[in-house]
Amino acid sequence: MKLAKATFENAMELEGSIAFPEGKAVVIYGENKAGKSNIIHALRYAFLSKVVRPRKNPGYDELKLVTGKEIAPAEGVGKIVIEFEHNGAQFEIHREVDRFKDSNKILRKEADGFRELDFNKTIGKELKAGLLDALFAPDSAMGFKHLNEKNIDAVIRELFKEIGNAKVLAKEFKQRVERLNEEAQARVTGVERDYDTFAGDLTEKLGELPVDLSGFEKFEPGRTAEKISCVAEELKRYIDSVEKGEIKEWLREMRDRAKVAEDIEGLLQEAEQVRGYFRRIKDILQDRERLSLLLTGLGTMKLGSPVPQEPGRFYDEELNNRVTVFYQKLKEAQARYSNALSLAQKEGIDFSIDNPARIKSDKEKVLKLLTLEVAITDAQRVKVDLVKIGSEHGEESVHGLVPLELMDKDPAFTRLSSEPIPDAPEEHKRQYAEALKKKVENLKIICEERDRAEGFFNNEFTPLLTDLSRYHAILMEREKESRERISNLVTEIHNKLLLFAQEHVEIPGLEREEDLELFLPAVIQILSRKKSDYQLVILSEAKNLGIQAGEFNTGEIDSLLQQLIEKEKGIPQYKAVWADLTRQKRSQWEGNDAEYSSLACVPAVVDGLNGVLDTILANAFDEQEVIKGIKEIIVEINDKLTSEGLINSCIEMGGDSLQLSKTTYKDREITHPCGAERSFFSLATLTALARYFGLPVIIDEAANNLDKKHLQHFISLVREFAATYDVQYILSIKETDDFPLGGWVQEFADDLQIYRVDYDGEKKHIESVELYA
Repeated sequence: MKLAKATFENAMELEGSIAFPEGKAVVIYGENKAGKSNIIHALRYAFLSKVVRPRKNPGYDELKLVTGKEIAPAEGVGKIVIEFEHNGAQFEIHREVDRFKDSNKILRKEADGFRELDFNKTIGKELKAGLLDALFAPDSAMGFKHLNEKNIDAVIRELFKEIGNAKVLAKEFKQRVERLNEEAQARVTGVERDYDTFAGDLTEKLGELPVDLSGFEKFEPGRTAEKISCVAEELKRYIDSVEKGEIKEWLREMRDRAKVAEDIEGLLQEAEQVRGYFRRIKDILQDRERLSLLLTGLGTMKLGSPVPQEPGRFYDEELNNRVTVFYQKLKEAQARYSNALSLAQKEGIDFSIDNPARIKSDKEKVLKLLTLEVAITDAQRVKVDLVKIGSEHGEESVHGLVPLELMDKDPAFTRLSSEPIPDAPEEHKRQYAEALKKKVENLKIICEERDRAEGFFNNEFTPLLTDLSRYHAILMEREKESRERISNLVTEIHNKLLLFAQEHVEIPGLEREEDLELFLPAVIQILSRKKSDYQLVILSEAKNLGIQAGEFNTGEIDSLLQQLIEKEKGIPQYKAVWADLTRQKRSQWEGNDAEYSSLACVPAVVDGLNGVLDTILANAFDEQEVIKGIKEIIVEINDKLTSEGLINSCIEMGGDSLQLSKTTYKDREITHPCGAERSFFSLATLTALARYFGLPVIIDEAANNLDKKHLQHFISLVREFAATYDVQYILSIKETDDFPLGGWVQEFADDLQIYRVDYDGEKKHIESVELYA
């Protein structure tokens, strides 16, 4: 097996993909906690659903697989996609993990596309992915630990335990079968061969019919003619039942009922929509009630009165939009009126008695005189005495004493302006004009705001309120429509149930959403009960015709009808067999029965069993052959390491296992090699296993236990072993000066594919590193 590509999306905070080029070792590079080990863990998790090797430590163990909770993101779904090749076929593994579930599937590419396989069977049996656990090392020295602690032996025995047991049982059973065959051969005669020929011919012609031919499996002297009579009688009953055609018409009727059942099941799917109808009705009733309260409050609304509290959001979107627009306009009008009223009060204007527009006009005239420097002497001037008059409320007002003759002559003198024209030096006039100009601006705002507010109440308020009132009818129509849909669905389901059951049925009413809890189970119970009754009858009838019946549905019944048509085509042949049995074979075997002695038809059975047993033995797994093959590769690599001066210790393994039995250094036994030697021994072990089982080597923190010089040797060996033994390597290396991307690592640009992992605080991003850059 060789990896081709791994893609991670939101799994263990990883984002990105890794390609595994042919002939190149993949190095995952980055700082501490950047996410290198996360990639290794995610790769292992994608292939393995459990750890094969037992664990000694109950606490943290870096060899253990991460759990689904560690893979899953805090929010959303974590996805892992692994593309790989195995035995010339292309596979894909898809795993999706969230906080509540962990789904997995494996696909194999075939001529017409990818086909999904059984995940556990394919991973465990065909791919032997359990060995990935043995070929994983959390650092460069852990391969040596595998040998020292029997881990590899345990994995191999576990993976091939069933085959080894089958081998032992097959040998014992083959010996017993062969002895039985020798005894049976002495009793087999030519009579048995004739009987076998007759029985085989009969089985070939009638094997697909509901005729019991089990009596012909064993020759019983004196009973052959009796068996022929029984078979002939059963064959005649079958021919008669098919020729009459009654069963075909009955099956067609059953198909019609099955179609009605499928229609009901479809309606039951729609019945789930009834919940939506009931909720819609509930929403409509609440909208109507709230709309009535709203209209009541708005009916007494006047300009300047407080705006009623907003009713909140309506369930009906169109109604909600209309109410929202209405309130926006209403609040805007009231705000304008309040603004105008506030400014008027500051100016001493009372809307109930004063006309702001006239006051503004008077002030504008005076302002024009003052700003345009129109000489007051140019205008007609009349001397008028002014009188200040007080009221009982303490208020004072100024009035002009205008001669009556002048008032009669010019009515304009009857409408004295409230705005006086100042008579003062020019400087004082300019100051007065500036103050007057500000008053005019305020009066413009007062007039404009009040006019727009009054315009809304005079022109828009009533039509908008009327429009909202009419929406009552729309809501009532929608409520009626929803209730009709519910009623129609219940009626249709009831009518079809009557047609399907062919008997009186009663179902609960459906007036409220809570009624669904009784309605749906009641319909399903009636449907299931009658389907079961019909299926039992069909099974019985199909058995009599020698047809295999399945579920009660239109597809299965169509299949039965097609099989029945095919059976009708064979009726002439079956009639000829029946005539031969009754006229010739029965009388022929009445004479033969007396000549035959008891024989067993063991040889044919034994031949078949021997073929199966020989296949089992020929393909049985030999554990010692596997161990021998792995040892040869380990010894070959260790010899190379010794010749290059990379190791000075010697290891010895048990004769029938891969467990280390002894480690020596300068003729002195030691517990284990030290320093870099352990890493090189580990590389030899993991490479041998990977070569033998065709799996990749995965080493996390490969630079641990290695200084700069030994790390360079280590990478050089990886390059050489990848080419020599056709092994795929996946390494993670911490970002240090011992592995300089701009230094000696450049020498391996053609042999390494490096990916950098960077953590930005939220995601761990995977990016390819170009050594040629």
